[in-house]
Amino acid sequence: MALYQSFFRPRSTKDLVRIGSVYDGGYVLPRRIMPATNALLSLGLSDEWEFEDEFSKRSGVPVVCFDHTVTAKFWTRKIFANLGRGILRADRSKVLRAMRFLRYRHFFGKPGNRHIQKAVGFAASGGVGLCEAINLAGFSKDMFLKMDIEGWEYRVLDEIVGHRELFTGLAIEFHDIDLHEDRIQRFIRAISDVQMLVHFHPNTHTQIGPGGMALVVELTFMRRDLLEPSESTEYRSLPISGLDAPNLPGNIHEAIEFVE
Repeated sequence: MALYQSFFRPRSTKDLVRIGSVYDGGYVLPRRIMPATNALLSLGLSDEWEFEDEFSKRSGVPVVCFDHTVTAKFWTRKIFANLGRGILRADRSKVLRAMRFLRYRHFFGKPGNRHIQKAVGFAASGGVGLCEAINLAGFSKDMFLKMDIEGWEYRVLDEIVGHRELFTGLAIEFHDIDLHEDRIQRFIRAISDVQMLVHFHPNTHTQIGPGGMALVVELTFMRRDLLEPSESTEYRSLPISGLDAPNLPGNIHEAIEFVE
């Protein structure tokens, strides 16, 4: 049993669906968010964009991703490392992984989809804040925000709070939660008048902290005007069979309990 503070407890909604990878990179969110969304703003890309691809296919919206680490040098290293291992080990999966650059070019070659090579956090060393990222993306309202920026999320939480009405929903990966529980709690409270926490998932590809809790968690929010009046304020037992999955094959999901 893994223990988490009660402010992580999500509200139950009827139409949860998993978007993206079966493992790491996939997120659970209410299906109704997608037809209400005009654009997807994705912060953090690396070589995994199954979430962005599936969200775009289901909703028909443009996707703009920010990640300063995904460069020509990044792809050169990835291609040669995976191709070498694939040939030496006769591992077809590694060879296919080396070809992901072609899929990257295809996805970001679609009309409306862009990859902007900038860090999002604050305007230093070529980085930008969230508001500037929104302006560079050319978006205005009814965006879905996906954010996995390896700890930099704490640098843009205040901007999310100040612009919480612009988003149909949020999928945020929070890192080192044992060090930042108070900040996360304040954030959830600050957006709760507009955004409701609707899913909670511990990242199983991480170290384990006090009470068996994962030190990285994934939270999904939905704008309150998309909630149905009849929906319960109760929460489902977590993880949810058929939706939640370990971040790596072979990882084990612990049952979750929320404590005061």
